[in-house]
Amino acid sequence: IADAQTIVILPVARTQFDGYWENYNRLGICYYSFGRYQEAIEQFRRVIMIQPDNHDGYNNLGGLYCLLGHYEDAVAMHQKAIRIHPAGTLYSNLGTDYFYLERYAEAAEAYAQAIELKPGNDIYHRNLGDAYLRLGRDDEAKEQFEQAGQLLAQQLGVESNNAQALGRLAICQAKLENRAEAVNSIEQAIALEPRNTTLMYQGTVVYALTGDTA
Repeated sequence: IADAQTIVILPVARTQFDGYWENYNRLGICYYSFGRYQEAIEQFRRVIMIQPDNHDGYNNLGGLYCLLGHYEDAVAMHQKAIRIHPAGTLYSNLGTDYFYLERYAEAAEAYAQAIELKPGNDIYHRNLGDAYLRLGRDDEAKEQFEQAGQLLAQQLGVESNNAQALGRLAICQAKLENRAEAVNSIEQAIALEPRNTTLMYQGTVVYALTGDTA
């Protein structure tokens, strides 16, 4: 079982392009947060109509397409975003598009590029590990899960009660078949934030990976 890959919708800081397009972008992010994806898509389309070289608009539109299962459209949007502004987040999102298209070699290449640009991101390493698993490259997958776990352990050494980091660590531990550690980490995370639905989902993944189907 692979954990669901991560798509990132980016808020936009104020830049030299401040203006009308930013209102649509922020409204799109609000709709996305409320789960009103079609309405969010319309706002991001307006962003790139007003500002055709706005990489965040293409990235956010691609993220919505991926969430709705329109993976080829998502690829096209993320590729446009990368041509404008290559960044780790954009390559990671492109990798996720390819992952769900079962184009695992291209997914691995995109995730590797994301890591090259931002090596300290644990999610990129874990996603690359998932792609390697699908390619039958188990030893390399294990290395990526271990690297992700080490990055999270460093983060938790500074902020031990970071529930999100504990949840992500639990996933890595489960993928490395460290059952007791994985269950302990996810239970700690959920205890810290019992109403966090992302952690609830991660808990489901951990229990599935460790064989506790009930």
